[in-house]
Amino acid sequence: MYQNFQKKRRIVKYSQMQLNGCVVTQLKIRCQIDQSNAAESGEEYVSNNVSEREEAGAKYVQNEVIDLIEPEISFDFSVVEHEGSTNRFLVLFETSLTWPQKSRSNLAEIVIELLGDFSLPDHFKDEEINKYVPTLCITNLYSTARGLIAQSTGMFPGGSFYLPLIDMHDVVREKYEAIQASRPLITETSSKK
Repeated sequence: MYQNFQKKRRIVKYSQMQLNGCVVTQLKIRCQIDQSNAAESGEEYVSNNVSEREEAGAKYVQNEVIDLIEPEISFDFSVVEHEGSTNRFLVLFETSLTWPQKSRSNLAEIVIELLGDFSLPDHFKDEEINKYVPTLCITNLYSTARGLIAQSTGMFPGGSFYLPLIDMHDVVREKYEAIQASRPLITETSSKK
């Protein structure tokens, strides 16, 4: 059975994009809390553990039904081809979320930036590469960001925060449309008189 598996495996042509490495270049999570009781009692807010939070009088919005105000979310990415390799790319992806101060959310801001090193098989042509880069690259990085944010916010008073599911085709399209809109239009002028 093992030999059959090995034979079948050799027949299959390597045709997938590969993530060679990923680095978190920035991760910022900023909370907002209601410190009105702490301010009235003159106590200073300390955020080391639950008992100190209770002593400081800070109230977290937790275990109650509230009107949710969705955060503003933004994305940015850039793609750089490796020198000397036509099928290897560095992709920098950033997403940030900000909540209004009066949103009654425990979170005020989340910023995460990831750098991914991606490669495609050598037999891929430009048309095939354009199908994967940048859309599939930023999809992989966003998926990684979702997991990191959920894990990082797991011990927050409101519990884990999960980044929303996003259609990355829209993110890529909007970025390219913005780039096109910022370029000056080239018009042909006639020198005929």
